[in-house]
Amino acid sequence: MELQLLLIICTVTFIQPQDVGFYLPNPEKCLAIAIEKIFKPDATLYFIFGKSGGEIVPKDLVNPYITIDISKRVQRSVNYARNVIIQTEGFQTLNDTLRRLKRSVIWHKEDSSKGTFLITIRTNDFSEVFQICWKHNITKVLVLTRSYASPRLYTSDPYSNENNCAKHVKKYTIQNCNKATNVKLRVNLRNMEKCNAKPTVKGTSAFKSEITETTYFGGFLEKASTFIGDRMHYIILVGFSASTLICFYTMNSLMRY
Repeated sequence: MELQLLLIICTVTFIQPQDVGFYLPNPEKCLAIAIEKIFKPDATLYFIFGKSGGEIVPKDLVNPYITIDISKRVQRSVNYARNVIIQTEGFQTLNDTLRRLKRSVIWHKEDSSKGTFLITIRTNDFSEVFQICWKHNITKVLVLTRSYASPRLYTSDPYSNENNCAKHVKKYTIQNCNKATNVKLRVNLRNMEKCNAKPTVKGTSAFKSEITETTYFGGFLEKASTFIGDRMHYIILVGFSASTLICFYTMNSLMRY
């Protein structure tokens, strides 16, 4: 009886993680899926990254694309950037990247901010990403977080009633990264007119998001969750391997008796 029970347990253990829903798409595959969902195949993509490098460009990408190190001087391009993919590590880096991008020659003061943006970032706090983008008047945003065991995709409309002209991120959608994902980047046009009609100070955006400073403890938690999240698939695999070894050892001991 004990041996039969152990055989059942070990059979479950031998099932691979992907067979029970633990398969984790790598960042490149998830990025490729996100690009396919929000950009047209003939759209020229601008991959923006910082001095740290490590940018990811999907191998099977069909779109024409340009990679730009925003920390260096950007040469003039034939077209202004409207389909932008920013790969960054954190909030401050994202904010700095957007500032540099808006000062570069590939940025059109009126048209570029109306384009489509895909932000890939190592964080669990997707709401902060939206608030930073909204502060720069960028509203068509898809956020791909890379800190969870499985990458996730987020969208949010700053003009929705719940988000109150980009002051909060209370209404949003969250989806897993797979081929069945249906991403819609829409804005409430009626509310957009109301938000933009509000009085503004010269030189500022029509709406201002409430961006809070990250405390030392908050920064530590963010880095810790990112470290664990990025390695979660290894932790799961180690757990399965350890369980397999224990089963082999226990079965061998029981069979001797």
